Amino acid sequence: MVLGLLRQGKLHFLPALREALLVFLRAKIKGILAGYLQQEVGGASGVEPPSLADCMRSMNFQDWLELLQELFTRVLHLQKAIKVIRGVACKWVCSN
Repeated sequence: MVLGLLRQGKLHFLPALREALLVFLRAKIKGILAGYLQQEVGGASGVEPPSLADCMRSMNFQDWLELLQELFTRVLHLQKAIKVIRGVACKWVCSN
């Protein structure tokens, strides 16, 4: 459907698509942070896990560097995937 709208030059859906992508990225980044912190803190059974904010406040500098490296690595992988999809879409629109 998106490719068809692009081919016809109807771009009115782009602001909604942009907002949906931003919501997705925020959720993805929060999930990456939560997964990383859960792996570092470890899940003790029967104990209430600390909140994401509490874990981040208690991190030292080295932990922050490792967290940011993990986050940027995953975001770059996601960006590469989006770039490939965009390239395929552009080729498809230009060929039709």
